[in-house]
Amino acid sequence: MENLAISTAIVVVGYNRPNSLKRLLNCLNLGVYRDVNIPLLISIDYQDSQAHQEVLDIAYSFIWRYGEKEVVQHEKNLGLKDHILSCGNLTSRFDSIILLEDDIYVSPYFFEYSKAMLNRYDEDSSIAGISLYKHLWNVNVSRPFYPQEDNHDVFFMQFAQSWGQCWSRRMWIDFYEWYLENKSFDFSLATIPLFVRSWSSKSWLKFFIAYLVEKNKYFVYPYKSLSTNFGDAGTHVFKNNSKSQVPLMLFSLPYSALPDLALGIKYDVFFERIMDLSHIIGVSENEICIDLYGSKESFGGKKYLLTSVARPFIVKQSFALDLRPFELNVLLNQKGNDIFLYDTTQAARSPQVNPITFILYDIRHLGLKKLLKLLRSEIFNYFK
Repeated sequence: MENLAISTAIVVVGYNRPNSLKRLLNCLNLGVYRDVNIPLLISIDYQDSQAHQEVLDIAYSFIWRYGEKEVVQHEKNLGLKDHILSCGNLTSRFDSIILLEDDIYVSPYFFEYSKAMLNRYDEDSSIAGISLYKHLWNVNVSRPFYPQEDNHDVFFMQFAQSWGQCWSRRMWIDFYEWYLENKSFDFSLATIPLFVRSWSSKSWLKFFIAYLVEKNKYFVYPYKSLSTNFGDAGTHVFKNNSKSQVPLMLFSLPYSALPDLALGIKYDVFFERIMDLSHIIGVSENEICIDLYGSKESFGGKKYLLTSVARPFIVKQSFALDLRPFELNVLLNQKGNDIFLYDTTQAARSPQVNPITFILYDIRHLGLKKLLKLLRSEIFNYFK
């Protein structure tokens, strides 16, 4: 049952995008809320510009229908990392916060989802945050991501995200104390994707992802997304980009199937399924490195490696690349020559792989003929 005594504030992060802020605030007023008084804080970072004044005007004039509104107007520019950290520290005032950057749009039911997750997972020290967003794209390698569904409402990932998230006071304090001790963290030594390591040290998200891996913690993710991302142009994005848009859930769920971490489906920081394959291929979880996307730089000294990449080891078994998600080809023993189980203790010639197989697997909605037509058109335009 939902504990309405837990105070949850909605925190909106704004900077220099007036249209984005207006769109988000208007959609918040369309939400479904059962709490009697929900604080809304609009935190505006400073910029000496006309856009900044427009953002302030929108924030101050906005009428919040469901509780008290507070505008936090910063007098100097914090930058995104320090701005987010300051917002996270608002958990000193509230039991929990829902943090929304201004280019996010939320489902009307985002608040009841957040409350259900807080009530279920706040006391689980392995859970470091709650995502409103559901990834359909492995951002580490720019390829589709299909999380396997089961009879639960959520799954778990060792990957934090910034497109709609929720933290309880306990979750945020655990991270922030680690961050204060690790401001000079050596990311080159962390087992995190090369893509994440390439981000600036000014990224708060980079620190949070490293924290998850170092402390073996997870984010809760919904199977049906409660937020989506417009990717509006801004300081770090130079033009609008809709590739991170995902289907938005527009109905209510009871959220009665919320598993313990041990019983839920889990993915690591590389978006790889954490699973025991002993009943399928005779290899237990602690003997194998799973790298189906082929983005891991090492296999951690594990004897076995399961990957779609050609490697100079003997192939013990091989599987097709037909079913989605990736791992179903292995779990359902779909034989083929696209995914390989290597014994890394035995060297051998690398197997042949067909790159076209992976291209067609990833762009199934485009089709080969349309792809070739598109490529011809782009090549022609390039040399005009």
